[in-house]
Amino acid sequence: MSQAKVSTSDSFLKIDAYNAQEDYNFCIAAVHGSLSSASCTSVAIPANVSKVKAVSVTSSLADGVYKSGTVIPIAVKFSGKVSLAPNANLSLQLKHGVTESLVPYTSGSSSDTLVFSYTVRSGHDAASLDAVGLFSADSSKGLLDEGGRPLLYNLPAAPRGKSLAEQKHLQIDTLAPAPPSAVSFTSPISATLSFDVNWLAGSDANLSGYRSKVCSDSACSLACSTASALSPSLTATKSGVDGASYFACVQAEDLAANTSAWVSSIAAVTVQTSAPLVSSVTSPTANGFFKLGDVIPIQVIYSSNVYVTNGNDFGLTLETGTIDRNALYSAGSGTNTLTFLYTIQAGDTASDLRSCG
Repeated sequence: MSQAKVSTSDSFLKIDAYNAQEDYNFCIAAVHGSLSSASCTSVAIPANVSKVKAVSVTSSLADGVYKSGTVIPIAVKFSGKVSLAPNANLSLQLKHGVTESLVPYTSGSSSDTLVFSYTVRSGHDAASLDAVGLFSADSSKGLLDEGGRPLLYNLPAAPRGKSLAEQKHLQIDTLAPAPPSAVSFTSPISATLSFDVNWLAGSDANLSGYRSKVCSDSACSLACSTASALSPSLTATKSGVDGASYFACVQAEDLAANTSAWVSSIAAVTVQTSAPLVSSVTSPTANGFFKLGDVIPIQVIYSSNVYVTNGNDFGLTLETGTIDRNALYSAGSGTNTLTFLYTIQAGDTASDLRSCG
């Protein structure tokens, strides 16, 4: 005779009975401290339960990380042939992270292996997918052995080495990886047709790598080059045509093939394999006479866009009499027109202001 102690919060007592064609009597007694009830209630339970049981749970899918929408076949192997009763509606109970779901039966009746088909859904993230049991609305008429006896719905559990989590490592990742940041070029001007792109990594435990491309717009959608192959590197070399400007675009991808949004560089790079030429020098100020302290803007127009890397040391020399003056750089980097500001000082004279370099 065996005994089992249950707490008052238990609503049922689970007994594994594998000896078919026998009856078991269970005596349930109330116990409080050292006192017990004077009598107990005997319940006769017919034990026409099959000796056939689940012995292994596995999947034909390779170990790996899988995303939402992936279909994962899961096979439950039994110690003998089993079949589904009509309208059995048998399901496999899966545990993914802190949640569980029921997976529908797909095939295998009248054999020793039943196959269930699990479709990964958003939010089902799990470090290792596991199966915890079988389920049907009426377990006495659901899964039967060759003699028509119902099976227990238990599945192999750890640490016997036959559970799904022990035999396979099926990780579920339904989240997009964190995108890269600080996408930029080494320089805003490239004197060659090729140029480098750099970025900072995002954070993702399952990160696989990055894809990169160049486009004519910062939305990463117009006149884009073919995206590169996946790479763990945080830099890439791209190429363009002379005179064109490009934005760099980078995308992160994880081991489940989830992808982040494309992230663009803030500024563009311009390819200039030859130095731009000065087209003209002019001023938006009308012709006239000017006095001490007046500020005259002067514009130098080039054949293509130009970039100023250090405006504090950049100026335009003007012929202003005995002493030449420098007009200080003001604006225009990244365009084909640079603006300089000349402030008239004491002693400056010129019948017609000229630039000399």
